[in-house]
Amino acid sequence: IPSLSIEQTQEVITLAQKTLHQLGVTGIHDFDPVESFIALQNLDASNQLNLRTTKYHLLELLDYVSGCGLKS
Repeated sequence: IPSLSIEQTQEVITLAQKTLHQLGVTGIHDFDPVESFIALQNLDASNQLNLRTTKYHLLELLDYVSGCGLKS
């Protein structure tokens, strides 16, 4: 299965959150790779992320994630 681009991931998240909201889901936990993190950050920056998201990162990405200016 080929990996999705960041743009494709953003499209999938946008479509999925509409369905999740219809089911009453308002928050998710994400264990996917760094590409999904970037897609989530992009959607948040453009006010298109409407799900509370708890993101779990690999320890190897700690330095990268620490420099991203995350907010909680």
